[in-house]
Amino acid sequence: MSAEEASDCSAQNEAVENTSVTGRIFSNDPAVHEGTKYVSMVDYKAAGPKQLTLFIGDVIRQVVQEDDEWLRGTLKRNGQTGNFPARIAEKLSI
Repeated sequence: MSAEEASDCSAQNEAVENTSVTGRIFSNDPAVHEGTKYVSMVDYKAAGPKQLTLFIGDVIRQVVQEDDEWLRGTLKRNGQTGNFPARIAEKLSI
């Protein structure tokens, strides 16, 4: 087997290891698992236990849309998960 064939084989094996039966790609890179990220553009005090208190510059990861006005995610600085107004944060490009 030539060096080029061995390299191709290694790349194929890596691709197979990173793919499940459903075809979804898995990775050991933590950035891949953080999902969509937002950054808080203002300070925001939570109005209840299901909301996040945010400070300017806070990064929120694993963000999902709850409805037209609210997002839900996990605050990077302390791991707390909760809702926050969509209008106060901007989506970060990864």
